[in-house]
Amino acid sequence: MIDPFSYYDNSWEVGIAVPCSDAPNNDTVADLFAYWDRNKDTPSLPDLVMQRISCSPSIRRGWEFPRDDRFTGPVAGNTSSPILFIGNTVEPVTLLSPAKNASSAFIDSVFLTRNDTGYKSLPSESVCTQDYVRAYFYNGTLPDDGTLCNPLSSEQP
Repeated sequence: MIDPFSYYDNSWEVGIAVPCSDAPNNDTVADLFAYWDRNKDTPSLPDLVMQRISCSPSIRRGWEFPRDDRFTGPVAGNTSSPILFIGNTVEPVTLLSPAKNASSAFIDSVFLTRNDTGYKSLPSESVCTQDYVRAYFYNGTLPDDGTLCNPLSSEQP
């Protein structure tokens, strides 16, 4: 009998199912080289490549995902309210340049830089960042584009 309170770690299956369900149906050799060229400066490139290869049709044969409604982009536009994008200067996985590119794709959006480490922006030790995020969520106020916030600082540099 299976213990109803036992824990099954399905992170391996999720780690394949989620990215593979979003992956293109077919990867040619040219597609893989193009993927390499787009991501070759990313510190986590080996992980990205292995994820992409693990989703190739030869690996996931028999586990096809119907994706007739798969969104292929572009991700850009004129939103009803401007978007506040936040990036960190010392971030090994999510670099500033893709975040800035995302910001530039949305009309009137603003990019705020945290001169700090980590994957998070809200639990930041930067009063400056906290104040801008609070103002954005309370009344839609945005900082000037390109604002830089330092950790443990209530003021911009």
